[in-house]
Amino acid sequence: MDLRRRKKSANSEEGIAENGIEEENKQIMKDLENYMKCVKTADNILLIGTPGVGKSSFINTVRAVLRGKYKSVAHPATYGGAGDPMTIQLTRYKNCGLTGKFGLTEAEKPKMNIEKMPHLLDMAGLANEDTEKLRVLLSLLVDGHIEVTTNIPYILRKYSADELPVFFNKMTEDWKVKKIIVIVSATEDIPVNLIKCIVSVARSSEGISPRSKHC
Repeated sequence: MDLRRRKKSANSEEGIAENGIEEENKQIMKDLENYMKCVKTADNILLIGTPGVGKSSFINTVRAVLRGKYKSVAHPATYGGAGDPMTIQLTRYKNCGLTGKFGLTEAEKPKMNIEKMPHLLDMAGLANEDTEKLRVLLSLLVDGHIEVTTNIPYILRKYSADELPVFFNKMTEDWKVKKIIVIVSATEDIPVNLIKCIVSVARSSEGISPRSKHC
């Protein structure tokens, strides 16, 4: 009898928690719908962090909120044998993964203009360092010189700081990054050197907003 009461109580608490999450999700969608009314174009947002901090999980969570249920589309970097490069490439999730290759069906799409939602750029994790080569690479990424599907760890190993601008000299407007989100693990030390590198690149870029802007 006591076991039945406990199970009933647990189910009740779980139901309350689910209802709370559902209501919170509805409010998020309402706020987002209002915000999207003053957005003119879909920006590229670059996600940066050290390996394994949760960049892919961040994308999956954003997409889950927008579509109302969880489905994994972004996968963490994987490694081959000793000395092999990471298999993950620079990946673009168009309109937060709601359109394009990882898009939703018409029935799944939220009732708002998702074409204005930002494109999320995911890349392999970076080392916690602030080097000239990494600054050059991030500058090229931000300024639209490095295309989607590029293997970032590979080109970091292959080219020097002086060679990178030579091999990636073509700029494409649609590839330019407007904002950067740094993903940090709650259980690991803050990557101070990497953040210092990112801040330096962001400050020198004309395309990145120096602060958040709202309507």
